[in-house]
Amino acid sequence: FFERQSRAYSHNKALDCDHIYGDTFTLQSDAVEGIGNNVSLVFDEMDFGEQGTARILICGRAPVDNTIHISFTGSTGTSRQIIEFGKSDTYVEREFELTPVSGKQSVSFIFLPGSNFDFAWFKFQGR
Repeated sequence: FFERQSRAYSHNKALDCDHIYGDTFTLQSDAVEGIGNNVSLVFDEMDFGEQGTARILICGRAPVDNTIHISFTGSTGTSRQIIEFGKSDTYVEREFELTPVSGKQSVSFIFLPGSNFDFAWFKFQGR
């Protein structure tokens, strides 16, 4: 019996989000660029399993320091975690610690006023 790897632990392009909405963003060939005020990228059906995740790898470019809110919505409610993606002139991969998350979740990346971010991809890491 082969268990299909969860989307949660796959390499997910920002362009593959299930929903995107907000004031300012541009869909490019390999990234969502110019993400600004009140933009949310939503990824539904993320299954972190029983073991869960406590790390995320994000590839992005940031002309300014960005605060990214990551919202997890599952059967037990919604929790929000905050990461700080520092300024970078080129696309870079950065890893962030998270408070552990498990089970099935809808994951939203939320960018607040003052954001200016180019989002290529992300990947959650198992614990």
